[in-house]
Amino acid sequence: RPGGTYCMNHITPEQVDTYWFLHYVPECRERWRATLVGGQPLIDLYEGAGLTDVRRSTPLDYVLFRPMSTYLDERGPLDPSWRKSTSMWAVGDEAELEEGLKKLEADISSGAIKGVLNDYEARRIEIGHTTFFYGVNGSP
Repeated sequence: RPGGTYCMNHITPEQVDTYWFLHYVPECRERWRATLVGGQPLIDLYEGAGLTDVRRSTPLDYVLFRPMSTYLDERGPLDPSWRKSTSMWAVGDEAELEEGLKKLEADISSGAIKGVLNDYEARRIEIGHTTFFYGVNGSP
């Protein structure tokens, strides 16, 4: 509709590094990253489609997909229903998943998971989990 605003949330390639659980499936993380469009190319696409006043906003206190307490549940990825809540797992294969979950269980047992969570949360707080892109339909 003319004058209407189109808004989409999108994870940029650099924001992939804010999802702590992907630490355990690095091949999956990199395949997923390769499917994502960067921020400026997405803005260029919006403008090329005729949208005007194109902007982006990155909320640093927002976690995509689940409440923060569930997202930060260190045992979450061990539950298949937890993993089904996001398509990120779909670009991995069973062997990667099995190996990654074993590493996660080892980190939970040793306590190393706390450092992993802290490192990824520091990055998330810095660059956000997702970005919202907005553009106004200037067509008559």
